[in-house]
Amino acid sequence: MIVTLLIPLVLAQTPPDSTPKPIPFRPLFVGRIFTEDGTPIPGVSIFTSPGKLRKGKTEYCPYATNEAGSGTGNHCHWCQPDHGTRAVTKKDGRFKVGSLDPDRGMLVAFSAEGYEPIYSTSTDPTIPLVGRRSMVMRPRDPAGLEPGKVFRGRLVNPQGKPVRGAGVLVLGSETTTEGLTWDTSGIDKMTSSNKQGEFAIRSRTTRSKILVRVRARNLATNVFELVSTVAIPEFQLLAGATVSGMVTRNGEVVAFAPVGLVQVDRFPATFVGNYETTTDEAGRFEFRNVAPNLDYYVFGNMAEFTEIGGLPVTKVRVGTDGTQNNVDPLEVKPAHRISGRVILTDGKAVPPMTRLLVYRIDAWDIQTVTLDPWGRFE
Repeated sequence: MIVTLLIPLVLAQTPPDSTPKPIPFRPLFVGRIFTEDGTPIPGVSIFTSPGKLRKGKTEYCPYATNEAGSGTGNHCHWCQPDHGTRAVTKKDGRFKVGSLDPDRGMLVAFSAEGYEPIYSTSTDPTIPLVGRRSMVMRPRDPAGLEPGKVFRGRLVNPQGKPVRGAGVLVLGSETTTEGLTWDTSGIDKMTSSNKQGEFAIRSRTTRSKILVRVRARNLATNVFELVSTVAIPEFQLLAGATVSGMVTRNGEVVAFAPVGLVQVDRFPATFVGNYETTTDEAGRFEFRNVAPNLDYYVFGNMAEFTEIGGLPVTKVRVGTDGTQNNVDPLEVKPAHRISGRVILTDGKAVPPMTRLLVYRIDAWDIQTVTLDPWGRFE
């Protein structure tokens, strides 16, 4: 079905809105994890991030890659549990994950040494987040850990010490008959490192190598290539670089404004992702543990800057590990307001909960609006 957009553009600076904004409801995901005989399992790593919308269709992601790993498509390698909220079960197997999006379901990964991981990308969005859940994790069968089907690694920090609790997400794999593919079916989707910094990923079929993204607290995210070997290879995570700057408007600082940083190269085999922070009372922002020696874009979130204008995208080069990279002051500028109406060629009304996306290709920034019953938006 063809959609026609009637979009008049108006250059305007939205006047400040003094109306108090209600505090949004952010539910909790809580529960306990047991063995099959009911014994609580402590130390289970839990990773969550927003999933499908609870009402209406989930919007198309313009930043997702296609099978070739470039352009747009439906394979998003960043909106995954390793980029979301983390938790670890306590001695009694209890866990709590807070501040979830009430409008979406969840992507959830449970990982513990010696147990089969649990990974869900299709959590039923109709299931309420509030309440308690009980999960059962089953022991991992050692017979499945054979050459060509298990990929191991050991993570260390810059001082050579083990990195515990790092999230290891599988991005793709390669076989002897075909090159790198983003199909991860039959492979552990995600795991975490133990107190020795070691992790293991199992595949049901023989693979020559797999590609993983590793995220750990207070260290720079990195992408590594793993091959199946008897010896456990060691991978070092760097401390990363620091990127700092200031946001101003008409010569005055802009406090508590959301600022983003995203890698210029979006190819999944090298993409470490985006970073988010907020300016302080003095209008200053700082990103820590940024992957070094890469080009990035600094930007302001469109939806959050609507009251005062917009923050243009600025390209920066981040230096070597451990460096301090200062960005020139970023000035808020007048921004455009987009309004219009979506008209269907058959003359019918647009379906309920139809969403329209506006995104900036360079920035990692999407603004979503829901069309009214007449297809209008602003």
